[in-house]
Amino acid sequence: MLKNRTTIFITIGILILIAIGMQFIGKKEKTINQTIKAIPEDAAIILESNNLYELIDKFNSKNLIKKEFSDISVMNGLFDNLDFLDSVLTNEIQLKNIFSNNNVIISSHFSGKKSNEFLFVVPIKKKTDADAIKNFISKKVSKSAIIKQRDYENINIFDVNFYEEIDQENNFYYYFENNSFVFSFSKILLEKSARKINKKNSILSNSAFRKLSATAGKNVDANIYINYNFFPKILSNFVNQDYNSAIDFLDYFAYWSAFDLKLKDDAIILSGYTYAKDSINQYLSTFNKQKSLDNDFLEVLPNNTAAFVALNLSNINEWKNQYISYLKRYDKFKKYIKPQTKYENDINDLFYKNIEGSACIAWINKSLSQGENDIVGVFQLADNEKFTEEMNNLSPIDSLDKKVLNKLISIDSENNINAKQFFLPKIFSVLFGNIFNNLNASYYFITDDYVVFANSVSVLSNFYQKLKIKNSLKNDTDFQNFSKSISSESNIFVYSNFSYSKLLINNILNSEYQKNYIKNIEKFNKLQAISLQFSSSKELFFSSIYLNYKPVYKRDSKNIWEIKLDTLIIEKPQIVKNHNTGNNDVILQDANNKLYLISEEGKILWKKKLSEKILGKIHQIDFYKNNKLQYMFNTKSTFYLIDRNGNNVENYPINFKSPATNGISIFDYDKNKDYRILVACENKNIYLLNKNGGKIDGWEFGETQSLVHNEAQHFIHDKKDYIIFSDINKTYIVDRRGKIRIKPQLNFERSKNNKFYFEKGKSKEDARFVCTNNKGVIYFIFLDGSVKKLNLDEFSENHNFSYVDLLGNNANYFVFTDNNKLIVYNRDKSVRFENKFNSSIDNSLSFYQFNKGIKYIGLTEKNKNKIYLFNPNGKLITGFPMDGCSPFNITSINTKSKNLNLIVGSNNNKLNNYSFINEK
Repeated sequence: MLKNRTTIFITIGILILIAIGMQFIGKKEKTINQTIKAIPEDAAIILESNNLYELIDKFNSKNLIKKEFSDISVMNGLFDNLDFLDSVLTNEIQLKNIFSNNNVIISSHFSGKKSNEFLFVVPIKKKTDADAIKNFISKKVSKSAIIKQRDYENINIFDVNFYEEIDQENNFYYYFENNSFVFSFSKILLEKSARKINKKNSILSNSAFRKLSATAGKNVDANIYINYNFFPKILSNFVNQDYNSAIDFLDYFAYWSAFDLKLKDDAIILSGYTYAKDSINQYLSTFNKQKSLDNDFLEVLPNNTAAFVALNLSNINEWKNQYISYLKRYDKFKKYIKPQTKYENDINDLFYKNIEGSACIAWINKSLSQGENDIVGVFQLADNEKFTEEMNNLSPIDSLDKKVLNKLISIDSENNINAKQFFLPKIFSVLFGNIFNNLNASYYFITDDYVVFANSVSVLSNFYQKLKIKNSLKNDTDFQNFSKSISSESNIFVYSNFSYSKLLINNILNSEYQKNYIKNIEKFNKLQAISLQFSSSKELFFSSIYLNYKPVYKRDSKNIWEIKLDTLIIEKPQIVKNHNTGNNDVILQDANNKLYLISEEGKILWKKKLSEKILGKIHQIDFYKNNKLQYMFNTKSTFYLIDRNGNNVENYPINFKSPATNGISIFDYDKNKDYRILVACENKNIYLLNKNGGKIDGWEFGETQSLVHNEAQHFIHDKKDYIIFSDINKTYIVDRRGKIRIKPQLNFERSKNNKFYFEKGKSKEDARFVCTNNKGVIYFIFLDGSVKKLNLDEFSENHNFSYVDLLGNNANYFVFTDNNKLIVYNRDKSVRFENKFNSSIDNSLSFYQFNKGIKYIGLTEKNKNKIYLFNPNGKLITGFPMDGCSPFNITSINTKSKNLNLIVGSNNNKLNNYSFINEK
């Protein structure tokens, strides 16, 4: 028995809802199916299939979307019904013959209960087919329901009423008339059909429907018709009340659409025609005399665009005239002619004269984990210089507005890009319709052939940074692949990327569907995007909807921002604290020794040219002990301390008398900000300095035997300090004053890339320092000075080594990278796992801890511009490899966000901030 009233139209409705519900959403001749007369004229959606059995079988057995969403509670009724029909038609041979190669029609109707009712109509070719259906129903319900026959409008209607109260919502009704079998769960709807089926005046009397039905394709999975007089009411069942204006807009959008449905394994495609009529006041009819244009605006919209609605206008004067006529019939013209209270100029005329091509509203992704979006308006200009001049000549009525009107707010001083304030932020909903209701156009900037509006300068700045480096939708690989299945030209183009539109979709849906959406968000992330396009074609509009399924797209590792630097990034970008916000910034040096500080929003706060490469890390200290942080580091010849604004602090920079051979180490022994800085120099001295760069009295260490290149390290064990460093052949372990605390009994040539690790052990005797020599032999230095070694394999002098607790269970593993290999050894010397790469991964080994003490292994294959992240079992994390040529950092840029950020340099001189979701 069919379990409820849900049918395939819920699927079609949801797909169209997502596309249209944001803000608005050669011909083949075909003989019209006369059984359609049984469909009442208030049908919102009509589906017609030449072979219902094949359609259901194809959907059930091959479509990946159905397989992914079949267990979602709001949709499982639909899929249960499809499975049930599939089994019935497979097992009941006579029914299968009736429903195969036969024009089955299903229609969806809005009911007074704010729900949908459905009507099924099947042509009956012979009396035996009717008898077969009667017998099947009688057999199926014989023990659970009673079948009553009654006369209604001279038609015999059969009521199937279930005995049990719990089943009575599944009561259904049917009749046979005019060579048709008509069925519904709604008594009222079936009776409405019975009243229409023998009348001359039917849905076929509608000229728009007849015109479109003649264009319907034959060799397709189904034909779908949408009636815009009633379709918005269907959508209202799914939509939050805050979006009722969008539903109202659809009432006046078009007349009818006819789509051919094609089901692919990984996509749903609807293509056909839409009819809009000038005389009956429809928004789409304003495009009747417009030519379809190339979607040039895709060159401007950034690759992190969540959604957009774009209008392409080939003749804006003609469109304006049509639009004004539409407004007059819609009784909205008063809003259009309402006197402007901010400017003396004719603002309407200013924009209509200067916009040529596209007018677009776009939602730009701001935070992938939370789905936040910024909203921008992007308008193509006929003449950049002329428009700039006219905007500069705007004359505000208010004298206070005049003072700020011409104030330039710098977005990019290098390229002289400036924003200005605008005093009519809602003007575009007046000029182009309700689709622009959400645009707050308080600020704008002009660049090339476009003017861009947004509610803040920071939004415009982020937008421009993407535009500057040509990081656009058009250049995005994922969007390019998606675009292969849609048209490059349109008059109206609606698009939504599921991963980026989370908050937008969630806000559109009502509370019931919000819960299901949030609960199944990972499933929806496997859908890449949906698009809806309308293109003028004489008196009809070619129309298409495309939805695709792309599981790899769920990785959620898209760019939050991307910055073009002057040259390549070689070293690992460092994460530093912003003492003003509590969040994090990024600091790095490029291959030309230029130092950059970059904000969490991806804005370059400053850059500073240094004469040399930084040795070691950049440290943050609180020099003045006032909770404001500075950056301390050194090059070979110079010791630096720079504040957050990029200015030198106190007497810095300080030149070393003897060139430094390693990066500084900073110790804050008692956590009181009395910093001690240790540095090694070419004169073989080890210097301990205070924060002002002066020598510390009482430091007793003299010279090393040879040069020290690795940074010194500080460990505390049993309340004792151990400062450890080494030259080529000797390891030195000293106390705070530089006195030898441990003298290793064996000297060895320490590996140049690796640091010391300290393992406390289970007893004092077990405590030890761990490192490798230049050939990868592991050395253990115990607190009594004894030394043991472990040889696992032969490694080159360029190897990287780590001694790490990967699983958070206090058991360390030996991790090596060498040339193109990653090898992890268990404590018993066995190989835990090994991975080989196509090129070198040297100098890129890093570890990241996200939860439960588990550490992930990060590597960079520089020559291939690929980065990798492995779990402790050697499994590559979903979404990797990703693009990148430098070692990378993973952290939360915004400390209040659960979202993780992956910061990495790429081989096109860019710094990327990817949103990153770790495997748990």
